Amino acid sequence: MTRARVRVRGRVQGVFFRVEARDRARSLGLVTDRQVRNFREKMKANGWLVTEPVEYRGNEQASRLRRLLSDAVAESIIAPERAAALAGVSSAAFLGELGNVF
Repeated sequence: MTRARVRVRGRVQGVFFRVEARDRARSLGLVTDRQVRNFREKMKANGWLVTEPVEYRGNEQASRLRRLLSDAVAESIIAPERAAALAGVSSAAFLGELGNVF
C-alpha cells in the first residue's frame, strides 16, 4: 500500500502503517531503536503525528461497489433495478454503464 493510499484511508490506517513499517524495519536490522525514537520525536515536534506533512491531491473514485454490482447482475444474483438502487443511480443510468462493460 502506498503512502498516498494510506493518507486517503485516514489517520488510524496511517498510524497502523507507520507502526508496521517501523517494526518491520527494526526486525530487519535496518534501523536501531535509537533511530526510531529520534524519528518519532521529530515527527512529534513537527506535529506530524496529528496531521500529515503534505496534503494528498489525488483524484480517486471508488469503483469496487460498481464492479461487484455489475458482476452480481451478470451472474443473475440480483436484478439490474436493485443494483441501480444500491448504486444510487437510476435504472437507465446503471444499465447504460452495463452496456459499456458487457
